[in-house]
Amino acid sequence: MNKMKKYLFEEIAKDITSRIQRNEYKPGMMIPSETELQKLFSASRSTVRKALDILVNNNLIIKKNGIGAYVKPKITSQNILNMVGIIKSDHVEGRKEEIKEFFVRTAGDYYGELLNLKSNELVYSIKLIRIEKDNNKVLEYFILPLDYFTNLKQNDLQLITTLELINSSTPKLFSVVQTLKIMNATDDLSKHLSVQVDAPIFKLSSTYFSKDGKPIAVVRRYEDALSTGFKIDFS
Repeated sequence: MNKMKKYLFEEIAKDITSRIQRNEYKPGMMIPSETELQKLFSASRSTVRKALDILVNNNLIIKKNGIGAYVKPKITSQNILNMVGIIKSDHVEGRKEEIKEFFVRTAGDYYGELLNLKSNELVYSIKLIRIEKDNNKVLEYFILPLDYFTNLKQNDLQLITTLELINSSTPKLFSVVQTLKIMNATDDLSKHLSVQVDAPIFKLSSTYFSKDGKPIAVVRRYEDALSTGFKIDFS
Protein backbone atom coordinates (compact mmCIF):
# COMPACT_ATOMS: atom_id res chain seq x y z
CA MET A 1 0.00 0.00 0.00
CA ASN A 2 1.48 3.35 -1.04
CA LYS A 3 2.00 5.99 1.59
CA MET A 4 0.04 9.16 1.11
CA LYS A 5 2.20 11.70 -0.71
CA LYS A 6 3.20 14.75 1.31
CA TYR A 7 3.03 18.18 -0.24
CA LEU A 8 6.10 20.41 -0.13
CA PHE A 9 4.50 22.89 2.28
CA GLU A 10 3.89 20.01 4.71
CA GLU A 11 7.55 18.96 4.43
CA ILE A 12 8.66 22.54 5.12
CA ALA A 13 6.38 22.76 8.15
CA LYS A 14 7.70 19.41 9.40
CA ASP A 15 11.32 20.53 9.00
CA ILE A 16 10.80 23.80 10.90
CA THR A 17 8.82 21.97 13.61
CA SER A 18 11.75 19.59 14.06
CA ARG A 19 14.17 22.50 14.39
CA ILE A 20 11.95 24.10 17.04
CA GLN A 21 11.68 20.83 18.96
CA ARG A 22 15.48 20.43 18.85
CA ASN A 23 15.78 23.98 20.20
CA GLU A 24 17.69 25.00 17.07
CA TYR A 25 15.06 27.73 16.76
CA LYS A 26 14.64 28.93 20.34
CA PRO A 27 11.56 30.58 21.93
CA GLY A 28 11.36 34.23 20.93
CA MET A 29 13.84 33.70 18.08
CA MET A 30 13.18 34.86 14.52
CA ILE A 31 13.03 32.00 12.00
CA PRO A 32 14.33 32.47 8.43
CA SER A 33 12.36 34.95 6.33
CA GLU A 34 9.94 33.86 3.62
CA THR A 35 12.56 34.72 1.00
CA GLU A 36 15.21 32.66 2.80
CA LEU A 37 12.81 29.71 3.13
CA GLN A 38 11.99 29.93 -0.58
CA LYS A 39 15.68 29.56 -1.42
CA LEU A 40 16.29 26.88 1.23
CA PHE A 41 13.47 24.63 0.01
CA SER A 42 13.31 25.73 -3.65
CA ALA A 43 9.68 26.64 -3.05
CA SER A 44 7.29 29.36 -4.14
CA ARG A 45 6.18 32.12 -1.78
CA SER A 46 2.65 30.67 -1.60
CA THR A 47 4.06 27.26 -0.62
CA VAL A 48 6.17 28.80 2.14
CA ARG A 49 3.20 30.77 3.42
CA LYS A 50 1.09 27.61 3.60
CA ALA A 51 3.85 26.01 5.67
CA LEU A 52 3.99 28.98 8.02
CA ASP A 53 0.20 28.92 8.39
CA ILE A 54 0.47 25.32 9.61
CA LEU A 55 3.01 26.38 12.23
CA VAL A 56 0.78 29.26 13.34
CA ASN A 57 -2.20 26.91 13.64
CA ASN A 58 -0.04 24.51 15.66
CA ASN A 59 0.86 27.34 18.06
CA LEU A 60 4.56 27.05 17.25
CA ILE A 61 5.23 30.48 15.73
CA ILE A 62 3.83 34.00 15.70
CA LYS A 63 3.79 36.00 12.45
CA LYS A 64 4.31 39.77 12.61
CA ASN A 65 3.53 41.82 9.51
CA GLY A 66 6.53 43.76 8.27
CA ILE A 67 8.94 41.90 10.57
CA GLY A 68 8.72 38.15 10.07
CA ALA A 69 7.90 35.06 12.12
CA TYR A 70 9.11 34.13 15.59
CA VAL A 71 9.06 30.95 17.63
CA LYS A 72 6.32 31.39 20.20
CA PRO A 73 8.00 32.86 23.31
CA LYS A 74 7.79 31.18 26.70
CA ILE A 75 8.24 32.42 30.22
CA THR A 76 9.46 29.46 32.29
CA SER A 77 6.52 27.00 32.35
CA GLN A 78 3.98 29.66 31.37
CA ASN A 79 2.99 30.82 27.93
CA ILE A 80 2.17 34.52 28.24
CA LEU A 81 0.21 36.09 25.40
CA ASN A 82 -0.65 39.73 24.71
CA MET A 83 1.98 41.07 27.08
CA VAL A 84 4.95 42.30 25.05
CA GLY A 85 5.94 43.33 21.51
CA ILE A 86 7.02 39.84 20.43
CA ILE A 87 3.91 38.20 21.83
CA LYS A 88 1.33 40.89 21.53
CA SER A 89 -0.91 41.61 18.57
CA ASP A 90 0.26 45.20 18.82
CA HIS A 91 -0.72 47.55 15.99
CA VAL A 92 0.08 51.24 15.79
CA GLU A 93 -3.45 52.05 14.58
CA GLY A 94 -5.79 52.98 17.43
CA ARG A 95 -2.94 53.35 19.92
CA LYS A 96 -1.30 56.45 21.32
CA GLU A 97 2.09 57.10 22.88
CA GLU A 98 3.10 59.67 25.45
CA ILE A 99 6.88 59.97 25.63
CA LYS A 100 7.78 60.83 29.20
CA GLU A 101 11.58 60.60 28.95
CA PHE A 102 14.07 60.38 26.10
CA PHE A 103 17.69 61.13 26.94
CA VAL A 104 21.22 59.72 26.89
CA ARG A 105 22.96 58.65 30.10
CA THR A 106 25.74 56.36 31.26
CA ALA A 107 24.84 52.71 31.77
CA GLY A 108 25.97 52.67 35.41
CA ASP A 109 26.89 49.50 37.26
CA TYR A 110 23.43 47.84 37.17
CA TYR A 111 22.60 48.22 33.48
CA GLY A 112 26.25 47.90 32.56
CA GLU A 113 26.20 44.39 34.00
CA LEU A 114 22.87 43.49 32.34
CA LEU A 115 24.03 44.74 28.93
CA ASN A 116 27.67 43.70 29.21
CA LEU A 117 28.80 47.34 28.98
CA LYS A 118 31.26 49.44 30.91
CA SER A 119 29.51 51.61 33.48
CA ASN A 120 30.54 54.80 31.63
CA GLU A 121 29.26 53.67 28.20
CA LEU A 122 26.25 55.59 26.89
CA VAL A 123 22.69 54.29 26.63
CA TYR A 124 19.31 55.71 25.69
CA SER A 125 16.93 55.93 28.64
CA ILE A 126 13.35 56.00 27.39
CA LYS A 127 10.08 56.02 29.29
CA LEU A 128 6.76 56.07 27.49
CA ILE A 129 3.09 55.44 28.11
CA ARG A 130 1.13 53.44 25.56
CA ILE A 131 -2.61 54.03 25.58
CA GLU A 132 -4.32 51.03 24.03
CA LYS A 133 -7.61 50.97 22.13
CA ASP A 134 -9.53 50.13 25.33
CA ASN A 135 -7.85 53.09 27.08
CA ASN A 136 -5.74 50.83 29.29
CA LYS A 137 -2.33 52.33 29.95
CA VAL A 138 0.99 50.53 29.65
CA LEU A 139 4.27 51.94 30.96
CA GLU A 140 7.41 50.86 29.11
CA TYR A 141 10.95 51.67 30.15
CA PHE A 142 13.81 51.03 27.70
CA ILE A 143 17.57 50.96 28.20
CA LEU A 144 19.25 50.79 24.76
CA PRO A 145 23.02 50.94 24.09
CA LEU A 146 23.78 54.04 22.04
CA ASP A 147 26.19 52.14 19.77
CA TYR A 148 23.45 49.66 18.77
CA PHE A 149 20.75 52.26 18.02
CA THR A 150 22.78 55.01 16.37
CA ASN A 151 19.96 56.53 14.29
CA LEU A 152 17.20 56.43 16.89
CA LYS A 153 15.01 59.53 17.04
CA GLN A 154 12.29 60.39 19.52
CA ASN A 155 9.64 60.57 16.78
CA ASP A 156 10.40 56.96 15.80
CA LEU A 157 8.73 55.78 19.00
CA GLN A 158 5.35 57.00 17.75
CA LEU A 159 5.59 55.01 14.53
CA ILE A 160 6.82 51.55 15.52
CA THR A 161 6.07 48.79 18.01
CA THR A 162 8.39 47.59 20.75
CA LEU A 163 9.60 44.66 18.68
CA GLU A 164 10.20 46.82 15.62
CA LEU A 165 12.25 49.18 17.77
CA ILE A 166 14.42 46.40 19.21
CA ASN A 167 14.80 44.78 15.80
CA SER A 168 16.24 48.03 14.41
CA SER A 169 19.40 47.46 16.43
CA THR A 170 22.83 46.52 15.14
CA PRO A 171 23.41 43.63 15.82
CA LYS A 172 19.97 42.22 15.03
CA LEU A 173 17.55 40.71 17.51
CA PHE A 174 17.84 36.91 17.80
CA SER A 175 16.22 35.83 21.09
CA VAL A 176 14.67 37.11 24.30
CA VAL A 177 14.61 36.08 27.96
CA GLN A 178 11.58 37.21 29.94
CA THR A 179 10.38 37.10 33.54
CA LEU A 180 6.92 38.00 34.78
CA LYS A 181 6.03 39.09 38.31
CA ILE A 182 3.10 40.72 40.05
CA MET A 183 3.73 43.68 42.32
CA ASN A 184 1.90 46.51 44.05
CA ALA A 185 1.70 49.88 42.37
CA THR A 186 4.04 52.51 43.77
CA ASP A 187 3.11 56.20 43.84
CA ASP A 188 4.92 56.70 40.53
CA LEU A 189 3.26 53.71 38.85
CA SER A 190 -0.18 54.68 40.11
CA LYS A 191 0.18 58.10 38.47
CA HIS A 192 1.42 56.73 35.15
CA LEU A 193 -1.13 53.89 34.92
CA SER A 194 -4.10 55.73 36.53
CA VAL A 195 -4.56 53.06 39.21
CA GLN A 196 -4.71 53.14 42.99
CA VAL A 197 -1.53 52.92 45.05
CA ASP A 198 -0.89 49.25 45.95
CA ALA A 199 -3.13 48.02 43.09
CA PRO A 200 -1.81 44.77 41.52
CA ILE A 201 0.55 45.46 38.61
CA PHE A 202 2.17 43.09 36.13
CA LYS A 203 5.87 43.71 35.53
CA LEU A 204 7.31 41.98 32.48
CA SER A 205 11.11 42.21 32.24
CA SER A 206 12.67 41.39 28.87
CA THR A 207 16.34 41.16 27.92
CA TYR A 208 16.95 40.88 24.17
CA PHE A 209 19.98 39.16 22.66
CA SER A 210 21.83 39.03 19.34
CA LYS A 211 22.75 35.76 17.63
CA ASP A 212 26.15 35.64 19.36
CA GLY A 213 24.47 35.98 22.78
CA LYS A 214 25.23 39.68 23.23
CA PRO A 215 22.54 41.56 25.21
CA ILE A 216 21.22 44.42 23.06
CA ALA A 217 18.31 45.88 25.03
CA VAL A 218 16.52 45.81 28.38
CA VAL A 219 12.80 46.59 28.55
CA ARG A 220 10.51 46.80 31.57
CA ARG A 221 6.75 46.78 30.96
CA TYR A 222 4.14 47.60 33.60
CA GLU A 223 0.36 47.34 33.34
CA ASP A 224 -2.75 47.00 35.47
CA ALA A 225 -3.14 43.31 36.41
CA LEU A 226 -6.91 43.65 36.79
CA SER A 227 -7.54 44.86 33.23
CA THR A 228 -4.81 43.08 31.28
CA GLY A 229 -6.01 40.45 28.82
CA PHE A 230 -3.69 37.48 28.39
CA LYS A 231 -3.70 33.69 28.52
CA ILE A 232 -1.56 31.39 30.62
CA ASP A 233 -0.98 27.73 29.75
CA PHE A 234 0.02 25.85 32.90
CA SER A 235 0.30 22.50 31.11
